[in-house]
Amino acid sequence: MDVYSAADRLQILPRGIKFKRSFKAYTDTKKLFSFVQAPPGYQEIKAKLLRLCADSHEEFNHPKPLWKNKEFFIQLPFKLNEDVN
Repeated sequence: MDVYSAADRLQILPRGIKFKRSFKAYTDTKKLFSFVQAPPGYQEIKAKLLRLCADSHEEFNHPKPLWKNKEFFIQLPFKLNEDVN
């Protein structure tokens, strides 16, 4: 039996999850990697990423965008409105 089929019989409680007589308490997930101070160069990389992110193609500031690169796209041997079957 998987969780999806048993979801209607699960009880979500403030301290954990209960299924019939079984109880699984919530546990804290420890962070594997945490740092107090950012490594050198972090702010520069963050600023570049934020500058290159755009809401639309018109605002995209990269010098060589992919949608203008013809080599990026594949050419299919079909004609327009032709049935493949």
